[in-house]
Amino acid sequence: MPDEKFAHNMRPAGYFVVSPKKLALMSFFSLGLYWWFCFHRHWVHQRCATGDRIWPLARAFFLIFYLYPLIRRLDRDLVRAGLGQRWSPAALFLLYLAVMICQIGSGLMVDAIDPLWFLPFAIGAYALLIWVEVKLQQAANLLAGDPQGAQNSRMSWANWIWMTPGLLLWGVVVLSITVSLSLTLLLAVISWFQ
Repeated sequence: MPDEKFAHNMRPAGYFVVSPKKLALMSFFSLGLYWWFCFHRHWVHQRCATGDRIWPLARAFFLIFYLYPLIRRLDRDLVRAGLGQRWSPAALFLLYLAVMICQIGSGLMVDAIDPLWFLPFAIGAYALLIWVEVKLQQAANLLAGDPQGAQNSRMSWANWIWMTPGLLLWGVVVLSITVSLSLTLLLAVISWFQ
């Protein structure tokens, strides 16, 4: 339920509302697809609230080109509503962009990188992206008068379907690492006794 103390200052919700916890969980286990969906929904809400002639699907498809304009809109609307945040739109965007470039670059070199080194890097980079996404979502929720995103905090069966590929992938990754480390340990013990 929207927070009444914020709602009176707001125009119609120009941003998609979702709980930060749900966003983080869904983004992680949907392998980023849920963030793409949220980004699209933000632009749909912007089009409805402002009347701007924008194509949300095109903006979502070219997310990296339209992320900064969305961050700027969030910042502008926060200032107008007297809810200024301590953040730099440019710094958030540049962090997101730098992490994306590093992920793409490391993905191209994955055969040359030791998987035990690559995995912590990949998870850390992914966590940074999700952190930026959550910061943006918190601002959007604040502007929509629902700082906690309570109106969209429950997990539906559709959410679980979205997360199934990621749950399976992360399960395989954990299983692979466990088996690999177990075999390495077993071989070390065997060689020690010989």
